[in-house]
Amino acid sequence: MKRIQRLLFASFLTVLLLGCEKGSPEPDFTQSLRRWESLRLTDYTIKQSLQCYCVRGSTLMTVTVRNNRISDVKTFDGASLPSDQWNQYRTVDELFTLIRDTNPSQVARVTATYDTRHGYPTSVYIDRSAAIADEEIGYETQDLDY
Repeated sequence: MKRIQRLLFASFLTVLLLGCEKGSPEPDFTQSLRRWESLRLTDYTIKQSLQCYCVRGSTLMTVTVRNNRISDVKTFDGASLPSDQWNQYRTVDELFTLIRDTNPSQVARVTATYDTRHGYPTSVYIDRSAAIADEEIGYETQDLDY
């Protein structure tokens, strides 16, 4: 009887731990989203870098948002990127939408962390397939200014 209980407990733990890896968005997603929305910001700047195997991957850029849309992306030396390259970057609202709309059962991994003061996602990481190398995407965001 004890052996069966131990096996059931071990099975339960395995399912629980595997579920944590592919669970719904982080538990503080809703709390962070509420904190962000309470600021009612439509105009702000953030520093953001893409975490990918792509052009400008890991390069910190200054993203300017006006009326909830990206209006400029600048390199560390102040040079603006052409507007056709802005689509690689995300507003804070777009980051929240990306996290919310990523179905954990259809990706290998999705994780997010949030700024404790303002609620915006500071790190978003999505690995769409564990079997494919270099298709992961991530966003590191910091230094909100409004």
